[in-house]
Amino acid sequence: ARLPSFLAAVACVLVVYSLGTSLWGAGAGLMSALVLATDVRYLLSAQWAATDMLLCFFVTATLTAFHNAWHRGDRRWYYVMYAAAGLGTLTKGPIGFALPGMVIVCCLAASRDLREVLSMRLYWGLLIVGGIIAPWLALFWHQAGTQQVANLVLMQSFQRYVAAWNNPAPWYYFLWRFPLDFLPWTPLFPVAAAAAAARMERKHRAFLWSWFGVMFLF
Repeated sequence: ARLPSFLAAVACVLVVYSLGTSLWGAGAGLMSALVLATDVRYLLSAQWAATDMLLCFFVTATLTAFHNAWHRGDRRWYYVMYAAAGLGTLTKGPIGFALPGMVIVCCLAASRDLREVLSMRLYWGLLIVGGIIAPWLALFWHQAGTQQVANLVLMQSFQRYVAAWNNPAPWYYFLWRFPLDFLPWTPLFPVAAAAAAARMERKHRAFLWSWFGVMFLF
């Protein structure tokens, strides 16, 4: 039962390596993968029989594909982005496309490049994401009925976020949780943030900080 989480964790490390390599070279890619693979929370999550690690992989793949399309100008990566977002949605519900979608919008807004949305072939996105989730949703509706579909989409997805009934925590929860979860690399986080502010291109900085900020807040 834990095998999917383990495989997703390994695949996610490889995706992070490819992203780091495309941004700053093989050395940065290897270091990025090493940091992720040795993070305390990541190691724990990779052992759980849950969908969280699968979602992590698909969100990471979605955002990596977006960056490849946006930064390299190769719009074919948008098809990969939509496929990964569709699989993320199939894994965990609307959060599979909502979270990376918010990251992308924040990134483009911070980069003053919202016109890129016009090049993202959104109609293909609707077709690809819809084509992935529609067959499962139709089968679930046929087996369980309309009430269960409404419960899945509304209560288990949107209501769980706006009015959580499991694991509720105050707004400042991650202010103290993140330093613990990021061990053993927590002491280096301020150093990395300062280096990014001083040396990183604006587009890369907007992309990575939007990713971190959205995930931290939501």
